[in-house]
Amino acid sequence: MSRTLLPGLVAVRRDDGHLQVGLDLPRRAVLPDTPEVRRVLAALEQGRSPEPDATATRVLAALESAGLLVDADPRPGGPIALAARARHGDDAARRLAARAAAVVSLDAPPDWAEPAAALLAAAGVATTRSGLGAVHLVLSPGVLARGRVDPCLRAGVPHLLVAGRDGGPVVGPFVAPGVTGCLRCDDARRAEADPRRAIVLEQLARAAPPAADPVCRALALAWAVRDVVAWVEGDRPSTWGAAYELGAATPVRVPVDPHPHCGCTWGALGGRRTG
Repeated sequence: MSRTLLPGLVAVRRDDGHLQVGLDLPRRAVLPDTPEVRRVLAALEQGRSPEPDATATRVLAALESAGLLVDADPRPGGPIALAARARHGDDAARRLAARAAAVVSLDAPPDWAEPAAALLAAAGVATTRSGLGAVHLVLSPGVLARGRVDPCLRAGVPHLLVAGRDGGPVVGPFVAPGVTGCLRCDDARRAEADPRRAIVLEQLARAAPPAADPVCRALALAWAVRDVVAWVEGDRPSTWGAAYELGAATPVRVPVDPHPHCGCTWGALGGRRTG
């Protein structure tokens, strides 16, 4: 199959004697500015194979080494496909197929579920509001009632949590049952310093949620959707074994490790994906 430039790439002038494709290393190639090189680059920008000659061989090798080429696709691509090809190159087809095959289940109130579903749809991932999908996204405007995630733990379904808090939303952890720490693991760790925390948690989960900053909420939803898509594509999410508190100017990462007093990782749970 012929090769072409990643979507969106163009050759620009670097100085009097050179052209450049891409901006920064490692995805950058600097080439001599000659008519022969320009002809090769013009063909690639138009999605055509350049005439095979010594110049084309050198240019293609430099671009290939910088990760700037992808297999030419004669089918017109929509925004999702073009963005995936620009970011992932030849791995885009596999990732897009994984998205198309996945169904993400949502457990959230409408004003949280609808924007999350819209973001997932924009990424090419289907959602359901009933049952458990390949991965479960739990969104809560306030403190999350722990019982909402118990079905996921029992069924061994990976799930990602987003919950509101008076200081701002918290994204994570992403829980792979039997492998990573879960929300109750985090509770057990915090209870070591505050034994009465569970009593307060139970009451707050029934209380009205705190007012949500719309910017922080949008950030939390986008972050969560990106992590879910990462998992669907076969990558490890940023919230794997961790939660991010978004109330401060800089997100704060809080590790969530398995806790010996929580039974979520007890026993040999073979066959689980470990990321």
